[in-house]
Amino acid sequence: MSERRENPRRRRWLVGLCAILMPLLGTVAIQAPAEAASGTVKVRTQKMAGPHLSSYKQLGWYSAGTRLTLSCYVWGQTVSGWGGRSNLWYRVSDGVSYVADVDLFTGSDAPITPKCGTAPATGLSARVDSFRATWIGKRADYDGAYGAQCVDLFNFYNRDVVKAARPAVSYAYQLWDKYDGSRYTRVGAGSAPKKGDVAIWSSGLPGSGGAGHVAIVLGTSGSSLVVLQQNYRGQQYVSQNNASKSYLRGYLRPKS
Repeated sequence: MSERRENPRRRRWLVGLCAILMPLLGTVAIQAPAEAASGTVKVRTQKMAGPHLSSYKQLGWYSAGTRLTLSCYVWGQTVSGWGGRSNLWYRVSDGVSYVADVDLFTGSDAPITPKCGTAPATGLSARVDSFRATWIGKRADYDGAYGAQCVDLFNFYNRDVVKAARPAVSYAYQLWDKYDGSRYTRVGAGSAPKKGDVAIWSSGLPGSGGAGHVAIVLGTSGSSLVVLQQNYRGQQYVSQNNASKSYLRGYLRPKS
């Protein structure tokens, strides 16, 4: 997003022109055909799954000059762009994509559509969904050493979702004692897990070679955890699986 702002003097000139023309038209009725609200993309801008740049997945880009049909508006993240700074976002006519008003020309700084009935969920849950969509089926190798390990996936989650400092650990089980206390609360294994928790297994976990394991909690299925994990049974790519709570040390719960 750029830092240009739409020229307000141009708007005042157009308003003045209308004031001059209306008396000249007299009683002549001019009725324009009803059209859907639209806007023109002024600079290349993000096509988002929701009205926030970090809480939602980026779906692609809109090129400058693209004409978009706008279905409704929401108030979202305040961002800077071609038109200045605003928290006004529009849902595009495809029903799933959002674009920031600051990179559109709509003829107004105020909403030109009805308000959206329901905006997508925000907060940690949305960030977890976006993280899953980004990494599922891919190799997450944070440090370029030893291949794609479970701690590599944690390191990306820790940095990109929780915004926490990277802990200095050699093995997954050590995360239980070494974590950014300003960004996580430690919760015991007997507590009910929440979506977004970081689950940590002990060094006694069979098949872990004494390293333990770490995974991101997506939910529960019966007595098992539903997790996003890597290096599950030697598979060095990110997958979603059910995981047993046996040998679980507990959870690191993000504070926001």
